[in-house]
Amino acid sequence: MEEYKEIIEWYKSSLIFKLSQLGYALNCNLLFTNRLEKIDIKKSFELIKYLKDGDKIFIDLGSLNPIEILINIIIAIKSLNIKLIFYLQNEPFVPHNIINIILPFAYHIYSNNNNFSHPLVHCMPIGIRDCGIIAKTMHNNFYHNY
Repeated sequence: MEEYKEIIEWYKSSLIFKLSQLGYALNCNLLFTNRLEKIDIKKSFELIKYLKDGDKIFIDLGSLNPIEILINIIIAIKSLNIKLIFYLQNEPFVPHNIINIILPFAYHIYSNNNNFSHPLVHCMPIGIRDCGIIAKTMHNNFYHNY
């Protein structure tokens, strides 16, 4: 877990504008995305066991196999008997069936372009585009230091 935290801190220190998709992600206790080269998704699964009740988890559904990941995450969370705060990213929006799967394990769900009406589901603004220095595979040629 310490190595993971060091990687996250390195990314956070490299991010000039914190209000971006990755800004939200990096402020979570655990994240699942393939947009950060130094984050190993398999390692993230191993770290689920360290989550505590009320922790935050970021899942980039658009860049991963969402059903497979959700099943594995939910099985792990259910075994811990905890609830989390979820940040979900997907374009154009997070499908309702995915939100319904997560709701029993959530204190709150924040999703981009939210179109799901429920008191625990809120809008997560995407903010400024992610920096190409950090998200090299997605946003090259757009750098926050410009």
